[in-house]
Amino acid sequence: MVSGVSWGEAKSVYRQPVIFDTDIGNSTDDLYAMDLLYKMARNGKVDIKGIVVDRQGEGFAALADIMNTYYGFPDIPIGVERHGVANSRLYIDYRLLDDLKMADGSKMFARTDKDFRDNLDGYKLYRKLLAEANDRSVKIMGIGFVSSLVQLLESGPDEYSDLPGRELVRRKVDSLYFMATKLGKAKIQAITCSMIFL
Repeated sequence: MVSGVSWGEAKSVYRQPVIFDTDIGNSTDDLYAMDLLYKMARNGKVDIKGIVVDRQGEGFAALADIMNTYYGFPDIPIGVERHGVANSRLYIDYRLLDDLKMADGSKMFARTDKDFRDNLDGYKLYRKLLAEANDRSVKIMGIGFVSSLVQLLESGPDEYSDLPGRELVRRKVDSLYFMATKLGKAKIQAITCSMIFL
């Protein structure tokens, strides 16, 4: 039984298949984007097929689980980054959310997936979800690192698909939207990329 704070039971009629790729962990952009995505799912506009956590470490995957559980989508699968950017810089460590307690000592935020050892690597979850999808049906939306996406593109045939990564993406993905940040001397340039696979 899931305890703690919850936004309620999700009762959506899903539509547009979406995979969300996030480096959740130290800034609010991911939180706001996920908030909007869950609300779109609740309104029947999207079907969130999976969440790929691109920041290395299971503590960050736990944040995605907190979000899934809080918004009423505990069954959305979470892909874990195990071979990405190690020890990435954190300005605010949101992993502490998992340790917050209510006055009675219970967890403030409920969890559903409490053991990530059996969760697929991010790129493997991509491969599984894309293999199950209709051709040119999936939109990939991402914020931050692209480690899992690169691993997907460089991947070979496996138990989920006979296609190499690039061909799997070309066949199954309708479009890809990524927001990234490039840090330079004395300036921060936000880059929003939209790639359409023709």
